[in-house]
Amino acid sequence: RESQQGGLAVLLQHEKVGEPEFLRKNAFRLLQLHRYHLAAALFLLSDAVEEAALVLANHLQDLQLVLLVTRRHPDVCHGIMKKCLEDIPAGDPWLRLLLTYHGGDTVRPSFSENETSAQQELFDRSLRLCQDASGLAEVVDKLLP
Repeated sequence: RESQQGGLAVLLQHEKVGEPEFLRKNAFRLLQLHRYHLAAALFLLSDAVEEAALVLANHLQDLQLVLLVTRRHPDVCHGIMKKCLEDIPAGDPWLRLLLTYHGGDTVRPSFSENETSAQQELFDRSLRLCQDASGLAEVVDKLLP
């Protein structure tokens, strides 16, 4: 572990660290090594927000961090959220609302108050399946005019 941290320190002290292409090249190498957090960080340092967001969404499956990283880049956020919305099953009405809203869609999502979801987890760290849609209509009314 100490040698890995030393490698990152050497990278950040390299003479080309200010060049975006150098950072992107090393970020792709970190992806090959399955060091996703560091790869996303290097993509962000090289102003490659879309690549960083894709790493966070696809490899780390952390949609909350994607929302944070893409806050000032709504076009990137909308595309990723729409893609995530296509990939999830219809079981979680709250997650569907979140992805629809942050995907830039102002159409009211359809849901059933009695809808229940499967017991499997979609995401292993940040988002969990919701078991019912109670209260969702009120939230939709406030968010989507």
